[in-house]
This record gives sequence, C-alpha cells and structure tokens, in this order.
Amino acid sequence: MTDRTPLTEQQLDSYAELAITAEHDGIQVDPAVVTRLVDEVRRLQFQCRYLIGQLAKRDAASGRGDRAVREFLTADPGPTVQPTGYVVSCLPAGHDDRWTFTVQVQHAGGDKFVVRHGLRHYGVDGAWSYEPGFDEDDDSAEVEWADAHRFDHDTALRLARELAPRLTYRGRTVADVLAEGAQR
Repeated sequence: MTDRTPLTEQQLDSYAELAITAEHDGIQVDPAVVTRLVDEVRRLQFQCRYLIGQLAKRDAASGRGDRAVREFLTADPGPTVQPTGYVVSCLPAGHDDRWTFTVQVQHAGGDKFVVRHGLRHYGVDGAWSYEPGFDEDDDSAEVEWADAHRFDHDTALRLARELAPRLTYRGRTVADVLAEGAQR
C-alpha cells in the first residue's frame, strides 16, 4: 500500500531548496520545474483538504460524515485504463483487405504515439519511412529518429484519420477497393 502521509510545508520547502543544486543520474534538474512541481503539490494538498471539508459538511447532516471521509481516504483507486493502440481504416471490419489498408496508432511510451502502416512509420516531415538499423554504439541517432516519428495522442489520431483514406497498395487505393466491393 502507498504511504498516504502528506508532505509537510517544511518538507516541500526543503525539496524546493534542494532543487537549486539537484542532479539526478548526471542530469541537472531545472529548479523552475521542481518549483512548479512543489507548487502543484501544495495546490493539490489544499484542494484535497477543501474537498474533504466539503464532503464532511455535506454528510454531517445525515450522520455519515466521518464514515464518508474514512471511505474517501481509504478507497482503492481501482484499475487504470490506458489506450495502447488504435486501428484506423476506411474498410469495414471483416473485409479481406482491411489490414492492408489500415493505419495503426500505437503507444510509444510516455505521452507519445507512433503512426504506422505495416512496418512503415509516419514522420513529422510528412513521409513514411522504415525504422533503420542503428549502430549499438549510437543511441543519439536512434533517439533522433524516434523523436521525428512520434506524436502526442491527439495529433497521432488526427494524422491516422487523414492518412487512412489515402493509403495505396500495389496501385490500388482505398476508393478502388471499396468500389470493387460494391460491384460484387
């Protein structure tokens, strides 16, 4: 179980002071970032105290106030759901050529997603490309390539919706495949 003991003002102040010279795994931590995080913790602590007070006031009349606060503080947050991928296609489910004419949006870690068609990745330059083989000693090239082929969630979905109708395979377009199906 997670420790739910709130940080004291004194602890938050000491974290903010440490941030000025903080270094983590050889990376200098930006004091402004730590200061914003400390401010956000303080804001959330205030918000939590306020909400608990409001909950207690609301339930005091019914006699459930103490029980409701205890339930709120000890409640299991439950499972979280995170989308890890989407299938974007103009062809209906079950169509023989659906996967040939499908763009996939896949979670790539953090808040980034990749837009793929088969083995090809869509880049910020507006072109499809295959992921190259990288030299084991050159992590920077791999990171640079990955950064050029990753998008935030909303951008990745928007691009996939735009790209799906324009896919081609061996000279056939999505419109051609749909027209073939209509003629049958």
